[in-house]
Amino acid sequence: MTTVTRKGQVTIPKELREDAGIRPGDDLEFEIVEGEIRIKKKSGGENSFSKWKGTLETEKTTEELIEELRE
Repeated sequence: MTTVTRKGQVTIPKELREDAGIRPGDDLEFEIVEGEIRIKKKSGGENSFSKWKGTLETEKTTEELIEELRE
C-alpha cells in the first residue's frame, strides 16, 4: 500500500519496479481502464537522453558555447 502526496506523487514498491523492469529515468504511461489506473513502462527502447541526441549540432567546444551564452 502507498499514499498519494500533496503533489500527487506515489512510490511504486521496489518489488513491483523490479518485476516490471522500471528504472530511474524511465518514462511511464498512465491510462484509466474500467475505472482503474494502469501504469506501464513506455516502450520504444530509448533511454531518457537518446531523444536529445543530435539536437545541438555544432563544432564549437563546450567552453566556446558557454562564452557565447555569457555575452
